[in-house]
Amino acid sequence: MNILKRLFSMKIAVAMMIIFGAMIGIATFIENDYGTMTVQALIYKTKWFELFLFYFIAILSYQILNFKSYKNKIPVFIFHFSFIIIALGALMTRYWGYEGKLSVREGSSTNKMLSMDRYVQIEARNGKSTAYQEYPIFLS
Repeated sequence: MNILKRLFSMKIAVAMMIIFGAMIGIATFIENDYGTMTVQALIYKTKWFELFLFYFIAILSYQILNFKSYKNKIPVFIFHFSFIIIALGALMTRYWGYEGKLSVREGSSTNKMLSMDRYVQIEARNGKSTAYQEYPIFLS
């Protein structure tokens, strides 16, 4: 149990918040200088960033429950819970979000969008059976 308290300690929580802010700041500069594809390839779509977000959410949740801020320190709870919402939003964007262009002329409608993602598409045929797979790639 002692290792659990160390992994989710207040010092680690503060360090994670500082690291999170620094990473997002660095990502902003990378995106500004090299483009969206580069920052996605280096930061946003990487496993280490995903694991960081899960750990960040776990630490904040543990601290909220440990100090019971949801009962007697409502402003503190709202402040910390907002970071959880931001991190969950980042994870939702990671798994279900996509970017693209949707051109709609005035007075018309469309259901087609041009995706900003690039894919490698592989199709293999053997007689009547067909296998198809596509993988996202980052060209930056």
